[in-house]
Amino acid sequence: MIKEEDITQIKQNISLEYFETFDPDKQLGILHKLESAITHLRALEDDFPPKHMEELLQFLEGRLSELQIIYNMKTNRTLNDFFK
Repeated sequence: MIKEEDITQIKQNISLEYFETFDPDKQLGILHKLESAITHLRALEDDFPPKHMEELLQFLEGRLSELQIIYNMKTNRTLNDFFK
C-alpha cells in the first residue's frame, strides 16, 4: 500500500532542477521511463487506496508535462517535430 511518506519521497526525487542538468539523450530516457511508470500505475490503480493513487498520478502526469517542456527547450524541438 502506498503511504503518504512514499508519495512525498517520489515528489522530491523528480526535481526539475536536477532534470535540467542531464544531456538530452538522458532526459529522453527519463521521460520514457516516467511514461512507462504512469502506464503501470494506471494498470495497478485498483490495488491502492483511491486518494493516494489519484494524487500520485496527478503529480506524475503534471511533472511529465513539465519535464517534456524542459526537454523540448533544451533540444529546440516543437510539437510538430514529434509528428514527423
